[in-house]
Amino acid sequence: FTRPSVAAENGSLILFDPASGRVPLQQLLGLISSLNTTVLAQQTTITAQQSAISALQGTVTALQGSLSSSNAANAALISSLNASIIDLQLQIEQLKTTTTTTTTTTTSTTTT
Repeated sequence: FTRPSVAAENGSLILFDPASGRVPLQQLLGLISSLNTTVLAQQTTITAQQSAISALQGTVTALQGSLSSSNAANAALISSLNASIIDLQLQIEQLKTTTTTTTTTTTSTTTT
């Protein structure tokens, strides 16, 4: 018993039984069925992968929006903190001036 051979010829699959010189229809139908099953499984995999890609794209878009919002919130917080730092620096300078004036006044009063 020789097994039919499968060969590629001009871009097509050829199934041929060299012993009888015929194409075994039952095996050809089995091969077609097997190829159809493979194609259907691959289509299912592709569809699942496309769904996963779509979900990931949605996640990326949501993360980008969240990051953008966080960046805006952080920028506002930094701006507010910078303003507070400037106010504190001014208060420190005022306290230094007041302390110097008080010290000078106290020293003058004590000296005279």
